[in-house]
Amino acid sequence: SGGTGTPLFAGNSITTTQTIYVYAETGTTPNCSAENSFLVTINNCTIILEKIATPNNPQDCTPVAPGEAISYTFKVTNPAGNAPINNVELRDPLIDPTNNPLPGPDSGDTSNPGVLDAGETWIYTASYIVTQLDITNGQVQNTATVNGLAQTSGNAYPVSNTDTVTVNLCQDAKMSIVKSSTSATGNCINFEVGNTIDYKFVVTNDGDVDISNVVITDPLFLAPNPVVPIVLVSGDNGDGILNVGEIWTFNATYTITQSDIDAGSVVNTAEVNGGSVLGPVDTATSNTVTVLICQTAKIALIKIGSYDGTDPTTGNCISAPGDEISYTFSVKNTGNVTLNNVMVTDAGVTVSGGPISLAPGQEDTTTFTASYTITQADIDAGMYSNQALATGTPQNGPDITDDSDNNSYTEDDPTIVTICNFPCIDIIKIGSYIGTDPSGNCISAPGDVITYTFKVLNTGNVTMTNVIVTDPLVAVVGGPIASMAPGVEDTTTFTASYTITQEDIDAGQFTNQAKVTGTPPTGPNSTDISDDNSYAEDDPTVVEICQNPDIAIVKTGIFNDVDGNQCADAGIDTITYTFTVTNQGNVSLSN
Repeated sequence: SGGTGTPLFAGNSITTTQTIYVYAETGTTPNCSAENSFLVTINNCTIILEKIATPNNPQDCTPVAPGEAISYTFKVTNPAGNAPINNVELRDPLIDPTNNPLPGPDSGDTSNPGVLDAGETWIYTASYIVTQLDITNGQVQNTATVNGLAQTSGNAYPVSNTDTVTVNLCQDAKMSIVKSSTSATGNCINFEVGNTIDYKFVVTNDGDVDISNVVITDPLFLAPNPVVPIVLVSGDNGDGILNVGEIWTFNATYTITQSDIDAGSVVNTAEVNGGSVLGPVDTATSNTVTVLICQTAKIALIKIGSYDGTDPTTGNCISAPGDEISYTFSVKNTGNVTLNNVMVTDAGVTVSGGPISLAPGQEDTTTFTASYTITQADIDAGMYSNQALATGTPQNGPDITDDSDNNSYTEDDPTIVTICNFPCIDIIKIGSYIGTDPSGNCISAPGDVITYTFKVLNTGNVTMTNVIVTDPLVAVVGGPIASMAPGVEDTTTFTASYTITQEDIDAGQFTNQAKVTGTPPTGPNSTDISDDNSYAEDDPTVVEICQNPDIAIVKTGIFNDVDGNQCADAGIDTITYTFTVTNQGNVSLSN
């Protein structure tokens, strides 16, 4: 019934009273047959295999690393109504490349051990260790096969089924790089230009695929810095490929520059690049390595003053207010960092030149100059003393300064310029006396008074203080003068008077000298004996006293009547004469 070649579908039936053979074909191999002479209902006869992989993300890749496992669950089912199946064998060449049957089942074989009864499901489990090749290929794909013999009416018919599972593996091409240096101690190191820093670069393949063309770049070793090779020293197995999990070590040596010292550190980060079957590998950036460099920012200044206040011909001191002191400056960078905006300032003078930059050890002796105008106070002091200040700006940190020294970079003594001085004071003493009457007759007499005036002049180049005039013979009135600048003349402060004596008239003059005393800013007092008309001489002051020598005599006689006879008796009586001599002039008379 139905005719040869007409499919018999599950759920259909054939009613017959003759012997027939019914085949449900899969391909060309009979899977099931039935032989009977009575009514029989035949269901579709087969064995079902379902293979499940864990982990497996069918919508995307599954992240599994080499050495990790994929777990498989195999479900072998004999649908209800089918004939029991003996000799069930499950094979998976991925799990067992020898294609031996997998052990099991682990569960499900309950009613008739060793027979996959109708409606029964057996569970098998197995695992597979993922290799690097799997990840390189991007997947693990395998097909499991289950075979058995279906028992029907005393006959055994083979049944079989397969199931294929593909686990797409996530592929990740990545590297890491760690940069280090034994000089990165966290403390500064006293590097000098030309010293070196050794660096180590450790590159690891942290991904799932091999990496080729591994190249490290580090700005520290590229132009404009000196181009230095980064050399592979260990880790490569000889194929030039950074295999998965492989670690390569590179070395490089960097030479310290002045710019590094100025910066106070060498700070840099490296990168590593490469290629893979997946294309270029993402750039990996290393940690930042900081090597601290000890910085000593120092500057030193020498200030030299030049001044000659003497007459080149005579050698006499001629220093005067308005003269100038010339200064030169030598400034030196005595530290180990470059200094910019180097300036010299001086509170007492106006400095010309600059600013400049100075490399470590560099000295400048020509840029900065200055001049100073001498004042009277400087001459009084006999010197001018002051200090300049040098200032420089390092790349890091505050400005640094140094007070100048007069001859050394290691000291800070002020620059003292000696200014010659000559304390000198002079006096003129003028006496005034008229000993005549309006008619010109000499009438000088004891008790008359000579009046004196004094002229005092500071003829030196320093200020005189406490100026006084003294005279051993007369009492001087006036003073002291508190201060007299050079060139100042005083004609009014000091006066004196002298009472003429007879001796003075007898002498016809009165002669004497006064003395002026002044105190200079330094050194002993300065004195001068007076002159009568010049500051440059020391002649005594002579006051002429007119003289009127005059003598008079009066002679008187008295008769002496010796014998009392009232007659002048020759030889007996006498005459007594009296002579009165009078000095009628104004001078004493002798002899």
